[in-house]
Order: sequence, then C-alpha cells, then structure tokens
Amino acid sequence: MFRNLNLTELGFLSMQDCGIVEIMDDSFAGLVSLETLDLSHNNIPQIGKWIQVLTNLKTVNLSHNGRLIYVGDNAFYTLHKLETLDLSHTGINAILESAFVGLENSLKVLSIHHAQLQHGHFSTMRILRKLQSLDISYNKIVEMHNTSFIGFASLQELDISGQRDRQGREVVSLNFIDSVFRGLEQTLKVLNLRDLMLTSVPLAALSPLINLEVIELSDNDFTEIYEDFFYGVHASTIYMKHMKVNEVSSDAFRTNTRGLHVVFDDNDIANLSFILDTDRCKFRRISFLDNPVQCDCDVLEIVSTKRVSEIIGACHDGIFRGEELSTLHKLPVTKTICDTQSFENVTTNCVYVTRSCALYISIDLRLYLWVILSCFSVSYFVYI
Repeated sequence: MFRNLNLTELGFLSMQDCGIVEIMDDSFAGLVSLETLDLSHNNIPQIGKWIQVLTNLKTVNLSHNGRLIYVGDNAFYTLHKLETLDLSHTGINAILESAFVGLENSLKVLSIHHAQLQHGHFSTMRILRKLQSLDISYNKIVEMHNTSFIGFASLQELDISGQRDRQGREVVSLNFIDSVFRGLEQTLKVLNLRDLMLTSVPLAALSPLINLEVIELSDNDFTEIYEDFFYGVHASTIYMKHMKVNEVSSDAFRTNTRGLHVVFDDNDIANLSFILDTDRCKFRRISFLDNPVQCDCDVLEIVSTKRVSEIIGACHDGIFRGEELSTLHKLPVTKTICDTQSFENVTTNCVYVTRSCALYISIDLRLYLWVILSCFSVSYFVYI
C-alpha cells in the first residue's frame, strides 16, 4: 500500500475508523520511520506480521477493535522501541505466553481495559521489565493471587477497577487476598480500585505498599468512613467520589501522614465537624463538591482558623446556601450567628513543600519541634 509512495520520513499514521477488516503482511512496507500508528475503531481480527516491519514504532493504538480476541506468540518481537501499547475496548480474552517477547526493555505503558480478560495470572507480562503503567480495568477478573504481580520490577501505576463477572444469577467482583500486591511493595505509587463493590478498604493488601502516593476508591459502596478506615495505608492523595458516604470519623485518618489531599465529591456528607477533631494540618486539601454540607458554627471555625489549607465546596441550605466554604468566614453576618471570639484570633498556617533527598521537618510552634532525617521528602507543618 505504501511501498512506492516515498513516505520514508513519515512518523505518524492514523487510520482510525476506516472499516479495516484485514491487513496484508506487506501493507506497511516502506514506512521505515513510522513511530506512531493508530488503527483504533476498526474490525481488525488479529495482530499479524504486518506490524513487525515497523521496527521504529514507539506508540501503537489498536483500541476499539472488537474482533481482536487474543494476542499471539511473538506478535511484537521486532518492535524493540515500542513504549506505549493500547489494546483497550477489544475482545481480548487470551494473551499467549510469548506475546510480548521483544518488548522486554522498551514497553512502559500497557492498556487492556474494557476487554474480556478472565484470570488473574499475568505471567505473560512479567518479562516487561520497563513497564511503568498497567491498566487492566473493567475486565472479568475476579480472582488475583499472591503471585499475580511478582516480577513487575518497574510498575508504578496500576488500575484494576471495575472487575465484574456473572456466576449464575450472581454478579461478583474482585476478591482481594492479603498478599495480592506482592512484588509491588517498593515501586507502586498510583493504585486505582474504582467500582469494585468494596464496602471497606482492603487494609492488609494495601499496607505493604510503602511508596503509595495516590489511591482511587471512587464508585464503591462506602457509606461510612469509620475509625481507622485507612489504617496503615501510605497514600497522601485519596479519592472517594460518587458514593453514599454520610459520616466521617475524626479517627478515620488517624494513622495517615499529615498533608492529605482527600476528595469526597458527590457523596452525602452534611457534617464537617470531624475536621475539628483531627490533627491540625492533617488535611492539605479536602473537597466536598456536590455534598449537602450544613454550614454551622463548626464549619465557620474550620475555615476561619484555616485548619485545612484548602477546602472546596459550598453550603447546601440555610441562609448560607450556595456560599463557598473557603470564603464563608468573610461574611459579616457570621459574627452575629456564631460566637467567634474563641477562635477569631487563632490561625493555622500549614505549608507543605516536597523535595527529594532532604530533611523531613514538622514544626508546631505551640507544642513541639520534631526533626527526622529522610531521603525522600521535606515537609513543613507550621502552626501559628
């Protein structure tokens, strides 16, 4: 197709949504410089020898090819520069043992979400020594094992959200075992566990992930964030959106580091008093968008004293309906409704700075001075 078109310098080719149902082995001959190939939204049934002539490829998009149901042995074995591979929204239910041979030292991002994978054994991917991001969300994987992620030496981001399978009349989701993330203890930084029908956090599975920074838990079945809900979880950013959470315990984040960023958007939280009973500077940023927040005197104290560096949301009802939480204390009428004398001269200034290989310093000018050496971050907590 391209052999005689003198396209030897072509770097990008998109043939998405072209109704392609078959590709001949020599179809891409002559495209010796091609780095990006987009064949998404077609009807390609298999990954054939046609892709192996494109030895300079760095990015391949084969998503939304519903007839693609498996990845055969040595499918990419000549693509030693391939870094990003998208196989999402396909019918893939099987990946043969040698499917990713050739990509051991190049592939960094692999997406197979919204496909038909059914088992939690990922031995075919273990050879991908440079793999940093794996998205296998919204498949039919309901069992993972203590060896599922052994050998994923560089994996930093993992998405296993939305697993569902029908067993008889029952719809089941992913069953967590305590050692499911064995092998990722040192490397994993971002973990997505959305829409897994969870009613609580799988603490035993998460606590070994000592370098976890972000955990996404939205669209689960949480209704109450009770005491020690996140016990042992190391993440500093936590998403819990689109649920029916109506109560949060002041001790829910007791063991978590200070400077948390927590997102509670689209829940049923009305009472924010739990913030007053947590440590100062526990929350760096907290969001209550689309919650029925009742703006009482406790909320006024929270925003007046800057107990949270950044609070997002709005009052739901009463005379403050529609007012932003962050500016509530600036309204003159608040002083006539609440007794502000006990806290109007109290402010909490929390400054969080992150750097690599430095000191970790926590300073409370009222209570204590605590200095701990660390080679990962530096954070300053200053209460005035």
